[in-house]
Amino acid sequence: MPVSGARRGSHLLGMVLASMAVAVTSGCRDPERAPSVAPATPAASTFNVLRSAAERGDVEAQRNLAWVYLEGRGVHKDSAMAVRWWRRAADRGDSSAQNSLAWMYFNGEGIAQDSGAAVRWWKLAGTQGNAPAQDSLGWAYFNGVGAPADAVLGYAWTNLAAGQGIDRARINRDAFEKRMSAAQVGQAQKLSSAWKAEIDRLASGLVNGAGSAARWQKVSEGTVFLVNDDGKAVTANHVVAGCRQLRVRGRSGRARVLHTDPKNDLALVQLPGVTTAAATLASQPERLRQGDTVIVFGFPLNSVLSAGGNLTPGIVSALTGLGNDPNQLQITAPIQPGSSGSPVMDDKGKVVGVVSMSLSNARMIEATGASGQNVNFAVSGARLNAFLDSHRVAYRRSGRFFSRTPPIADIADQAREWTLVLECWK
Repeated sequence: MPVSGARRGSHLLGMVLASMAVAVTSGCRDPERAPSVAPATPAASTFNVLRSAAERGDVEAQRNLAWVYLEGRGVHKDSAMAVRWWRRAADRGDSSAQNSLAWMYFNGEGIAQDSGAAVRWWKLAGTQGNAPAQDSLGWAYFNGVGAPADAVLGYAWTNLAAGQGIDRARINRDAFEKRMSAAQVGQAQKLSSAWKAEIDRLASGLVNGAGSAARWQKVSEGTVFLVNDDGKAVTANHVVAGCRQLRVRGRSGRARVLHTDPKNDLALVQLPGVTTAAATLASQPERLRQGDTVIVFGFPLNSVLSAGGNLTPGIVSALTGLGNDPNQLQITAPIQPGSSGSPVMDDKGKVVGVVSMSLSNARMIEATGASGQNVNFAVSGARLNAFLDSHRVAYRRSGRFFSRTPPIADIADQAREWTLVLECWK
């Protein structure tokens, strides 16, 4: 689950993430910890399963376990163990783990500080198309940190990251350009264009010069749920952001993004295959009250937990989210990595929200001295309905009159028909 939420702009979150955008003497911004999305705290009953999967070589489990140790989420905080697990995933070519390992070297956390090693790992990740790594690598080259200062290389890598939507990279690139000649900028732009073409070529699965096919990597998973019979589905925006390919577990063909709302963390996706069932959305989600029962159905830790989905009940603990955001709900239903995008349902099985994020205990302790146990957030049903209405998406609404409250097992059976695993590949 993500800890992203800076888009909300609240004072609390600004304190929590203050270290992520620090000005430096060059007039640009320094590297950001990556990945910027941390998994939710694993339940004690799932930690051993997660570790077992990591020991077996599951790259996604290794990445999640590294975050668990770094954050001290349910276990004793151990940065050295985080480094160990990120290195194991990085050695297998996982660009996200390579990026995170670079950050640990850069900051000397869990391992001796070594900017040169950070640059080497960022370069491995950046050449696979990892945007945060490209951003950090550009900063390092331009400022001569961990590598000889080179404005052209710095601009070229930063330009690649900016082209993938990294706002900090765009700011840095504009700052770099003011300190470069027109000839240098032109050279850097040509370099980044050539690199992008090569990265895209490899990512597309074409054969490289050595005669071996480029390998796609699954970097993360989330949950997606169908909202109509045309195959249109909803998930969290951060589940699809930056993905070069979207796959649906158990279906052939590729999913594609139709519309996104990054501010409110929503995305509309067209799924491949035949649709036989779809969710029913609450027609008046604003009638949800504090203390009402909610039910989350999704696919957390799908590599190690049930492939048939996971149902977790809870209550609405607050009708607003971070910074009193009226477009969010705070819920107590436990969520795990992979829960992002899951439908939040009322006690009648009608969708009243979309799982978005879990607040990081480590960041809360750092900012306030207190932890935030089981502080989970969902996009509100009212915002979800407005998002679909704005794009003229037809969806099934609940009736205005009384409807029965089915057994929770029936709600799970129904949700399983229209909820799926969405994979992000790069």
